[in-house]
Order: sequence, then structure tokens, then C-alpha cells
Amino acid sequence: MARDNNAILATGDNRLKTYSESNGVKVIRTLGIIKLMKDNNVISTKKAINACTLLKENPKTRIPKNDIEELIKELKKELIEI
Repeated sequence: MARDNNAILATGDNRLKTYSESNGVKVIRTLGIIKLMKDNNVISTKKAINACTLLKENPKTRIPKNDIEELIKELKKELIEI
């Protein structure tokens, strides 16, 4: 459906991500959505950091902690530069 509608698929499922990408569908993950929202001024950098922190602290999160920490570092750098 995403391919037929030239849309982006938001998923956290690795198998669906792999299958979709191999069929020409652009896929975005949770951290990508947070970054996209921040980059488009939907949320502030501080709120993006808070969202990442909540994900990192949630025991049910399956996102690799180091990926979350990398985004937090990137976002904190932006706060310093402002």
C-alpha cells in the first residue's frame, strides 16, 4: 500500500522494514520520526530529547540504547550551538 501510494512506511518491525525497503518503499523508524518532527519545528529540541529519554528509560523499548543515546547527543549539541 505504501509503495502504491508513494508513501513512507513508519514501522518498528525489522522484517517489515527489510521487506519494504527491498521493494522500493522508504521506511522511517521511531527515532527518525522524532528527528523529523524536530527538524520541521513540530516539537522543540528539548521535547525531542525528552522523548528520546522516555524511550531509553522504558524497559519495553526495543530500540537499541546506543542509537537513542547517539540521537540525544546530537540533539544536545544543537542546543549548545543555538
